Amino acid sequence: MLDFIPMTPALYETWSRASAADYAKENVVSGRWTREEALSRSEQEFAGLLPAGLATTDNYLFSIVDDQVSEPVGVIWFAAVWEGGRRHAFVYDFEIFEAYRRKGYGTRALLRLDECVRELGLSVVSLHVFAHNRAARELYGKAGYRETDVIMSKELR
Repeated sequence: MLDFIPMTPALYETWSRASAADYAKENVVSGRWTREEALSRSEQEFAGLLPAGLATTDNYLFSIVDDQVSEPVGVIWFAAVWEGGRRHAFVYDFEIFEAYRRKGYGTRALLRLDECVRELGLSVVSLHVFAHNRAARELYGKAGYRETDVIMSKELR
């Protein structure tokens, strides 16, 4: 059975460094940030979103576990946020670890996320996905997510 368990402080330290680095890299690939500024900007965003780390109010950081596997298969971080006069869940990070991808964990984790969000009394889940991440976009689309905003850029040379 797949479930979410609270992220441990040790995993949080490892995850937060790796996730900030990955977010920096994705912003460089997307053309939003330069390589020189990316890690600093990413670390600043994380610090602003999680000022108290694991104890940050309205933020939910979990390891994704399967009782048939001895280690976590992924991680998820979402928060209850206000936008447009309405409170909803926003997924800041979702990762199924490489060894467990394409085995149904992503779909099952998104279904578990729906349950968690409903338990909080919320009825909407939003997230950001980089346009170049086709696999994630396909997964989210199959799970019922729809695009609500698309930003397009053109590099002039």
